[in-house]
Parts: sequence; structure tokens; C-alpha cells
Amino acid sequence: MLKADNEAEQSDEEEEEEEESEEESEESESEESEAETESESEAEDATNTDKKNNLEPRVKKHESRLSAMKKCNVLLQANVDNLQDEITQVRAKAANLQAELDAVLADLGF
Repeated sequence: MLKADNEAEQSDEEEEEEEESEEESEESESEESEAETESESEAEDATNTDKKNNLEPRVKKHESRLSAMKKCNVLLQANVDNLQDEITQVRAKAANLQAELDAVLADLGF
């Protein structure tokens, strides 16, 4: 029973950490979107190198967002797997308890 409580506490802590990191990323995204609109206003007659120089930091930013999202997805998938394992354990315990209850009731003649 203590093991299940510890696992529940760990999953709660992980969820809180994920929520905090998501909030931080949302805040940074809003700040970045302001800067992004400024850099997006590249003149159409700009040279290819200027356009490339303008796009490179934006590409890096999007790649970092993508990697952060992938990391969050991995963490969320790990939480899902842990919760599914916990559900399986609880179902097994419930089945065992039901079998014991049925045996006791049968011994008592009910």
C-alpha cells in the first residue's frame, strides 16, 4: 500500500513540474511571438542572405520548441504508462479481494 502511495505522490509531483514548465514555455512563447512579428517584417526586396539571416534564428527557436514538446510528450507518455500499470495493479488486487470474499462467503454458507 505504501508503494502505491509513493507512486501516486511521485506522479503528482511530476505533473506539477510539467504544469510549471508548460506555463513557463507559454510565457516565453508570448514574448517570442512579439519579437517574431518584428523579424517577420523583412522587406520583400531584401537579398537572399538577409532573408536567410532573418530566418535562421526563427528556425532555431522553432526547433527548440519542437524538442521541448517532444520531451514533454515523453514525460506525459511515461505518466500514462505508470498510471496504466497502477490501474492494472489495482484491478488485480480487486480481483484477489473479490475471490477471497467469495471464498469466505462460501465457507459461511451464504
